[in-house]
Amino acid sequence: MDYLAYFGELLSSIWEWLQTEVLVPTAFIELGVIFLIYIISHFIKGKLESIVLRGLNKIAFLSEKQKKKIMDQVLILLVFAFFLWIYLILGEVLPLPNFISYIGSNIIFALIIFNLTLILLPRGTVVLKVIVFLVWSVALLNILGIYTQTINILEEIRFSSGNLDVSLMEIIRGVILFGILLWMQSNVGCLLQKRIQSSDSFTPSIKVLLNKLTRTVLYIIIIFITLSSLGVDLSSFAFLGGAIGVGLGFGLQKIVSNYISGIIILLDKSVKPGDIIQVGEVFGRIKSQETRFVSLVTRAGKEYLIPNEDFITNQVINWSYSDDLVRLEAEVGVSYKSDMQKVREILLQAAKDKDRVVEYPPPVCLLTKFANNTVNFQLRFWINDPAQGVTNIKSDILFTIWELLKENGIQIAFPQRDIHFKSVSPEIVDALNQYASDEEQGAKNFVNQNNVGDSAPQGENNEPEENFEDVLDKKEKDSEKPKKDDRQ
Repeated sequence: MDYLAYFGELLSSIWEWLQTEVLVPTAFIELGVIFLIYIISHFIKGKLESIVLRGLNKIAFLSEKQKKKIMDQVLILLVFAFFLWIYLILGEVLPLPNFISYIGSNIIFALIIFNLTLILLPRGTVVLKVIVFLVWSVALLNILGIYTQTINILEEIRFSSGNLDVSLMEIIRGVILFGILLWMQSNVGCLLQKRIQSSDSFTPSIKVLLNKLTRTVLYIIIIFITLSSLGVDLSSFAFLGGAIGVGLGFGLQKIVSNYISGIIILLDKSVKPGDIIQVGEVFGRIKSQETRFVSLVTRAGKEYLIPNEDFITNQVINWSYSDDLVRLEAEVGVSYKSDMQKVREILLQAAKDKDRVVEYPPPVCLLTKFANNTVNFQLRFWINDPAQGVTNIKSDILFTIWELLKENGIQIAFPQRDIHFKSVSPEIVDALNQYASDEEQGAKNFVNQNNVGDSAPQGENNEPEENFEDVLDKKEKDSEKPKKDDRQ
């Protein structure tokens, strides 16, 4: 029963407010004035569109879609709010009704900030939700006339810790300021990055260094401005800086080493994005240089993240450091019976037939060694596109050499060896004799069972059988005779 009475009193208060503030002739006159101001704003907006569009075109980080939304959704509200603001100023000087105009101006200003936030910030982010909540909260407090009282209450709520004394209102302001500065840093950082990338006066490594330094400096400025707005004494960070230095020196040696190595690499330009390098067994093209590592993409599509420190402490082969000209070698060994001049011509022809092999310096064929079984040749040739691979062009040339040698009847030599038994243990001799006699007896049994051939008369055309020991003795005597060394 008490709730019904309270609800009835609330409805009575609202009705009384409507009768005294809204349902009065002055209110209807004010609505007519506001409608007239809106018509004038539409007319003025059409005159200002070209001027505003030229100004928006000078803002590099705005897309065409964002510019169109600003022209359609925000410009009319800005003009309308401007004329309403003039009417409110006149209402303070002249006896003009301004109650509805005051409410409308707060709503319009909230709509302007709300639309700009939706246009400039990605939807669904925490920053967007916080800004929308604060904008409509401030508009509602102004309409109800309790904005000043609310600010005073938030100022009285304070948090103290040591020398730091911060009110809740100062924290809210710091958060708002941090969000605005973070948004500005994102857009300014992208703008500066585009300017740096489009500049022809910087090398790729210097561009990467400038981009990283710019973003780092902007973040540091944002943090110090936010802390300063909260009333934090920045001199207190001197001790913190010393503590961080000690921590970096002992606990973060590898991380700091990689960061410093990355800066050194960027400054000395030893490697840069696009270079073809080899680190240990990894060969590929540098895709990007980060603060801590270098991204290296191989011909197989694998992406290696190599720490910057490895480029300082280990041996690095940069195939395109001063230029892209690279020399490759192909080794070939042929028989001693081959025509050496013909082999040289074939090897040079195999290199000249390839488009990737440059004409100058010309390919060179060298006879490098008279080996035990082969005559070794080395074909040297140059390419100027190591990014396309070095193993594949070498393989193509070796295939061509094989085909040309085969067509001309030239043999690629390979080692051959003859093995002679100087001495054999008696046990092995007995075992081999037993095996040979068993095999001979088995063959005789097979012939007798199948009546294969005619048996010779006993005692006619029968030669004495040699056992295994006689064969070995004969081999030893033959091996002691001088023999001609055949090389292939």
